[in-house]
Amino acid sequence: MSIGFSKWLIAPDDGEADASLCIDPSHFDNFELAVAVRRLNRGGFTPAGGIYLQLAVEPPPTVVFDFLLATAQAIGWGIITNAIYDGLKILLHRDHKTHFRFRIHKDATSVTAEVETSSEAGLKEALKALRDLDIENDGLFVRESRKWRKAGTGKRARAGTRRLGKEPRASRRKQR
Repeated sequence: MSIGFSKWLIAPDDGEADASLCIDPSHFDNFELAVAVRRLNRGGFTPAGGIYLQLAVEPPPTVVFDFLLATAQAIGWGIITNAIYDGLKILLHRDHKTHFRFRIHKDATSVTAEVETSSEAGLKEALKALRDLDIENDGLFVRESRKWRKAGTGKRARAGTRRLGKEPRASRRKQR
């Protein structure tokens, strides 16, 4: 379990933001944040920028991007996804996967979509699929093999659990 919170470093000139971008300062620097915010601004957003502090032993490289559904609908999903991609691709690092968390807000509800990737193609594919999420389905969605799934509904085995018909790895190692 960990706790995360944001600290704002870059505010829009008029003070009214329609999006926010927060990065993990242990994996990204202020230059990357400034470039990403500038690119998002060029793409039609009015973003605020900051750092996302996560109180964990070793926090994963995390990028949190919040935006309003009304902005996406007014500008158009195609333009919005290209703008987000152009802004956030600077935060991809080839040596490790980056955890991207997108929050789409509509009135008092929001949908969160998460994807982990180290490739531009993976990020672009996930962004194109954001419009497919139904904003009325309040909750968290995770991108896996070309589809979003509701978090907690996957069929992955948990660490330490045994799959039927297979021995645990530890016991196989002992036999060698």
